[in-house]
Amino acid sequence: MTNTAHFFDVEDAVKYGVDEAVFLANIKHWCFVNKANEKNIFDGRAWTYNSKKAFAKIFPYWTEKQIKRIINKLIKAGAIIKANHNKNPYDRTLWYAPNDESSIGDDGPKDWTKRTNVLGERVQPIPDNKPDNKPDIVNAAAQKQKNIDDFVITEPLRKWGEKEGYDIELHYEHFKDSVRCQLRKPYKDLEAAYRKCVREDWGGLRKQKQFDPKKKRDEERRKYYGPDFGF
Repeated sequence: MTNTAHFFDVEDAVKYGVDEAVFLANIKHWCFVNKANEKNIFDGRAWTYNSKKAFAKIFPYWTEKQIKRIINKLIKAGAIIKANHNKNPYDRTLWYAPNDESSIGDDGPKDWTKRTNVLGERVQPIPDNKPDNKPDIVNAAAQKQKNIDDFVITEPLRKWGEKEGYDIELHYEHFKDSVRCQLRKPYKDLEAAYRKCVREDWGGLRKQKQFDPKKKRDEERRKYYGPDFGF
């Protein structure tokens, strides 16, 4: 079992609170790493990113709700800033950086990686999982979905629709809109996804088409006035 230590700067703990100081240490550490590697540099400063769900795995003693509270408190106190520097406009993962970039220094934030804990054991850089190893979600599948306007109903799709008795054109626009909303979880096979869209009647379009308001109204009138009543 790996002995992992999470630590903090005493001055930050006094100023912001212990939980906030532990989280701030994480942000400072990875911004220092990115600065040293000239990575994730925007607006003249180094940034790091992670989702609240990922932070909850790094800090298992906090819930996502607690992490959100800690982040908001640090932002309000002016300790950190947030932004969105993702290449994919649909990626909502937030980026963080110390408001005072000089706090990470040139040798790391107060040389934390050389510190030891109270048991004299070597302190490992935090967190366990490096947050900046997130794969670029603008991969081939996502790029294909960005070009969803180029998607066409192929002849095999039309034959499948005829065989199954589906109106293959009915879900076309709805499907494209659905794909645009799914860029973070791209479909590997758009044709297979379209068949699923048609089969499962996404958006209830087939059901809506079958519903005729005038026919329904006439049926209700005949039920009330009698079958021979004309309209």
